[in-house]
Amino acid sequence: MLILAFLNYYLSPIMHRAFYFLSTILIFSLLLSPVMAQRLTPSTKTDLKKFIEKQMKKRKIQGVSIALVDGQKILWSEGFGLMDVEKGISATEKTIYRVGSISKLFVATAIMQLHEQGKLDIDESVQKYLPEFKPKSRFGKTNNITVRQLLTHHSGLPSDVFDRFFAKEVPPFQSIVDYLNEEYVCTEAETVWSYSNAAYSTLGVIIERVSGQDFIQYTDDMLSKMDMDLSSFEVNSTMEQYFSKGYDRKGKLLDEGFIRDVPAGMLHSNVLDMSNFIMTVLNDGKYRNKKLLKSATLKEMHRPQNDDIALDFSESIGLCWFVNGNWDYAGGMVEHGGDTRTFHAQMSVLPKQNMGVVVLTNSEGGGAGCRYIHNEIVEKALIDLRDLKRPKKESSEKIKLNKKPSVQLLKKYKGTYAIGPMLADLKIKKNKWLEAKVAGIKIQLVPNSNKTFTPRYAIGFLRFPQKTQQIILDKVGDYEILKQVENEDTTLFAQKIFKVAPNKTWKKRLGFYEPLEEANNELFKSFELAEENNALVLKVMFIDETQAVAMGLNPVSNKDAVMYGLGRNTGNTIRVYEKNGQEILRYSGIELVRKE
Repeated sequence: MLILAFLNYYLSPIMHRAFYFLSTILIFSLLLSPVMAQRLTPSTKTDLKKFIEKQMKKRKIQGVSIALVDGQKILWSEGFGLMDVEKGISATEKTIYRVGSISKLFVATAIMQLHEQGKLDIDESVQKYLPEFKPKSRFGKTNNITVRQLLTHHSGLPSDVFDRFFAKEVPPFQSIVDYLNEEYVCTEAETVWSYSNAAYSTLGVIIERVSGQDFIQYTDDMLSKMDMDLSSFEVNSTMEQYFSKGYDRKGKLLDEGFIRDVPAGMLHSNVLDMSNFIMTVLNDGKYRNKKLLKSATLKEMHRPQNDDIALDFSESIGLCWFVNGNWDYAGGMVEHGGDTRTFHAQMSVLPKQNMGVVVLTNSEGGGAGCRYIHNEIVEKALIDLRDLKRPKKESSEKIKLNKKPSVQLLKKYKGTYAIGPMLADLKIKKNKWLEAKVAGIKIQLVPNSNKTFTPRYAIGFLRFPQKTQQIILDKVGDYEILKQVENEDTTLFAQKIFKVAPNKTWKKRLGFYEPLEEANNELFKSFELAEENNALVLKVMFIDETQAVAMGLNPVSNKDAVMYGLGRNTGNTIRVYEKNGQEILRYSGIELVRKE
């Protein structure tokens, strides 16, 4: 699962009636209103329940809870399976799950409350509110990173701190500032969208500093205004009886411990409480008679913020909310997902349809499952409640492969690329295509009739051409990149790079490493500094994986090596220093020592 993440980041039977005594204007406005049903049809509900159960069985998901919100009411909420397998306790709509990165929406809401109150300005630098915030940079200043850039994942800060990412005991999240001050930024701000949990921990520190309140206290007060009484970034005694256990892919109990980045992923909630948040968003920031945010603030949070970031292509993000173009036929969707090791979640709001959906799961295999369940509920609800069917997709143009390609075209594209942080040496094969092996999979780029390339994945003797996709070489600013184009969607596929071979100093360091602190073995199985294809790589094996992720490193000095690539978990600096007479290799906050 983690390797694939690196390779890749996507109503009433009664119609409005015009009574004779109504004015023409009122009739006209009613005719323009969306058709509103009161409930899902029994057959739709039955079909959805079957779909949910099928997904649970297929992906070994022990427990799921869902809720469908229509305007200011919960139309359907239900639990499926078990929240505690050993005790046979069923999952219900009250079952509490860890919602992972959906937590970030509440951090963003708190930041925007403080912005509205004039206590901070999201376009001011982070340093104005945290004067001690001084990350290192190879690109110039870092005192111009803004709060807005933290909210939109465009700050250039490292994506994750893997030091005790999940652990039984984690450092206070406020230590993120000290950590970042020891690290280099990965890119200049506003270069490329790069998801960052570290950025949201920094926002948590800003909330405390600006509000003068403890983060948990501030967010608990905010949640209570939406009657989210069984929700908190910290499980309290009242919540304990409803808190689900977590399970691995085999259905066995798995305690993932705590999350280091509390603001980024440690909110606990259930679908009833999350529905109150959805209703608040649908009601222009107001829950019952309590105003959480102004309508204009919510609109700004839902407005795409990165239209002018050339490397983002079709990726669209507001202030924390992702803008999902797959639902444009319904007037658009804003959404966010969340994933920890065992808990997975998906939540969305369709403002034009006055509707929202939340799905929470408690099992390691639930990542894809909760997304499929979410999408199926939204799709069926739009049909039943709004009489809105997804338009028939025009058949994508299947581009023909070119059996006699131009050798010049092959030569133009060949070279070394970083797909995320992993290196791919694209070489010409049989004068017919380009090929590289990445994480055990052969990636082939086959010339086509459009004078671009069609990606093809080969596993053993099997080949899987992606005939609706094109890979195109392009130059964006100082970056030479491969972009992937399918219909109207364009995404960043890889960055062309020039490998720097390890010198004698780095070659002496090659070998297997282990964490200096045992706590860091909870997420990783092994670390190896190696040389592959004349490049320095750090091979990291995650727990429960059989294939290591080999991340390419550019040794910029005898003490520092920088990860190649653009986007999440790229651009990080691997540092070497002495500590207590030992040479330490520091990766994402983890101190590694070579095994003897």
